[in-house]
Amino acid sequence: MGSKALSEYFCALQRLKQGEPERIKKGSLINKDNVAREAGRARGSIRNRPGFESLLEAIENAQKQSSRRRSSLTEKERIKSLNEKIQRLKDENNRVKARYMSLLYLNFEMAKKLRNAGIDVPQLGTVMDIKIEDEVKF
Repeated sequence: MGSKALSEYFCALQRLKQGEPERIKKGSLINKDNVAREAGRARGSIRNRPGFESLLEAIENAQKQSSRRRSSLTEKERIKSLNEKIQRLKDENNRVKARYMSLLYLNFEMAKKLRNAGIDVPQLGTVMDIKIEDEVKF
């Protein structure tokens, strides 16, 4: 294979690694076919044959780095999403606790009025200690 073609393949690989392709869709996976297409060649033109060893090795290394980067991004996005969900659930829990306390107070006031009117109202038990958390930071 000519050095010009090999040079074009390496330039195409570099553009893909930098995330700035000229001929294929941005964010495409790094593989032999996409490197060939980015270089303006046909899919399947990069094969296991003499002259391609260094290119194949470079593509394989780029694939490994790209998959590691994608998985770490995915992990970061997953953690961020879970933290947001935790915060939403804590906020909802605090709203429910506040509503419960409000209803408990209304119930207490109604029971007091009924007792003042001479109506027997059963005691339902003690109220558990309920804490409403302030803003939680992560």
